[in-house]
Amino acid sequence: MVVSGGSRRTGVKPVAQGYAQAAQALGVPAERIVVLDTPTDTAQEAYAVRDALADGERFFLVTSASRMRHAVRHFERAGLQPIPAPTGFKTGSARVRTLAYWLPSAGNLRKTERVVHETLGLWALDWDHRGR
Repeated sequence: MVVSGGSRRTGVKPVAQGYAQAAQALGVPAERIVVLDTPTDTAQEAYAVRDALADGERFFLVTSASRMRHAVRHFERAGLQPIPAPTGFKTGSARVRTLAYWLPSAGNLRKTERVVHETLGLWALDWDHRGR
């Protein structure tokens, strides 16, 4: 199992270390976990995973469903062939016909922010992988 994710903030533990602890708590032996705790963005993670795997080795790429398209493209640009395993799907609820349903909300603004962030990330792929 490979877990990845660094921290850009001094004194904040890299997310990969938390993932490794969670995996161990769920029964994965520590010696079966590779911790990549220095990459701080998806492009860096893709190259770090590439360096950690054997040539041509297939793997499941686990990330939130909203980030999957973006993440797969980064890993493909690094020369890998991930098997997408999305999680954290955002699903709609039953259509509610109250006034509150039609009013703007912070929750819906957050969803919009996520879409804009992921779209900008897709546009920036070439920039993230130049010279590698």
